[in-house]
Amino acid sequence: MLSSTKQLSALVLKHTLSSVPPVHLCSCSRRGLGGRPNKLVCYNTSKEGSPSPPPRSEGSPEPEPETSPRTVSVVPEAQAPTSSDEGMQSGGPISHNIEINQDYFASEELINELKTEIGTRGEGWFIAQMVVVALLVFSPFKLQGLVDLVGTVCLTTGLVFIAYSLLSLGRNLSPMPRPRTQHTLVTTGMYAYLRHPMYGGLLLASLGLAALSRSETRLALALLLWWILEQKVVLEEAALLERYPTEYEAYRSRVRKFVPWLY
Repeated sequence: MLSSTKQLSALVLKHTLSSVPPVHLCSCSRRGLGGRPNKLVCYNTSKEGSPSPPPRSEGSPEPEPETSPRTVSVVPEAQAPTSSDEGMQSGGPISHNIEINQDYFASEELINELKTEIGTRGEGWFIAQMVVVALLVFSPFKLQGLVDLVGTVCLTTGLVFIAYSLLSLGRNLSPMPRPRTQHTLVTTGMYAYLRHPMYGGLLLASLGLAALSRSETRLALALLLWWILEQKVVLEEAALLERYPTEYEAYRSRVRKFVPWLY
């Protein structure tokens, strides 16, 4: 009888100890997503005061020990939000302190200036610029007929200049830059309008021919001819100034070189 009582007491004590759930607490920190520190907390979720099973009689099978369910919870530590996080949480783009409604070009100030200073800021050139740009973008006509007209005028005018210059020079005609020995200064006829009308006529005729034939080669050669005649004029005028210093200086100061009223 005493032996049975001891065995029963031992079984009751063993069952009581096995029914008490062990408490495990752990705390550690680790890096989570985005580099933020997280705290790992482990705790037991079994309820206190759960009733103990009745004692089993002798010879009955030993009950299986109960396992307490455990829950692992990851609790992130509080961290101050950054400006980028606030922008993303609000659903809008990150602000760069740019005022969208700011008058970037100071248009109101410009309009006020134009109103008060109209007619004195070169408006005519601006209008001409815009007209030409509009014609470039939206060309209303082809320039083929205009180019033919300009080429014809240049060619005809150049030939007239050459013919009139030959008649005006007469016995003073010379193909060389230096004047002839028996030479007189001619300031009448075609030379009353140009100092070198024969050279100007040759240039106009060359440009007109290049335009009519639509030849880039002729145009390039006409420009080369222009450079050559400029060098020839320098020598010719130096010789005329040497022979007629006072007269030719006054003549050169009032008469154009190649094109009347222009050049």
